[in-house]
Amino acid sequence: MQRLWESAYNTAQNPQDLEVIWHIDDDDRESLDCANLLRGLYPDQIQWLTCPRHSIVLSQRTNECYGISHKDIVFTAGDDIIFRSENWDVAVLEAFEGYPDKIACIGGDDLLNYSILTHFFLHRNWIETLGEVVPGFMRDCYCDTWVCEVAESIGRLVRLDIVIEHLHYSVGKMVLDKTGQERLTKIQQGDESGRLFLANKAARIEQARRLQAYIDNYEVAHAAH
Repeated sequence: MQRLWESAYNTAQNPQDLEVIWHIDDDDRESLDCANLLRGLYPDQIQWLTCPRHSIVLSQRTNECYGISHKDIVFTAGDDIIFRSENWDVAVLEAFEGYPDKIACIGGDDLLNYSILTHFFLHRNWIETLGEVVPGFMRDCYCDTWVCEVAESIGRLVRLDIVIEHLHYSVGKMVLDKTGQERLTKIQQGDESGRLFLANKAARIEQARRLQAYIDNYEVAHAAH
């Protein structure tokens, strides 16, 4: 957690504009202690929610974090991320400026996955149009695939030349903690996310339609001025 936050803070051009919101299991004393430590150092920029372990799926935790956020642009990630590029925040803001309606899914190079953006930035306009950051019923996996498919279908999937490294256990960049091991075990036992993803193609088409309608309506409204 501290590594993630300080890498983002130390490489941003305007670190005072950042905030982080974690969703922490209420029995995870180490993470809660870290969150309290960071709040003492960055009192106006650190927030977190808690819940009993296994009581809320990962996708819904993401949506709940958004519910207490204050920023227009949000980034979804776990704590196995390091921001490597200087001034990454300026690059993201400039990318969104290229879309006056702010409807875009924007990410960088995570040095691991090149087919989709496993971690991405969304503007509040996108989230409010759909009513969620990610589909809450998707539980765990495939949320990134879902959002990227929707974005690509409307021509708004954007990969920037910035590095936000994913320290994934599968390539030996980190050791799984208790939470990570529990997640892996659940996936190995048969997580439903893949089935849910395949069964809900129509929902992604509908999301793309709603986002495209927002884009079209924005263009019409601003063309009149």
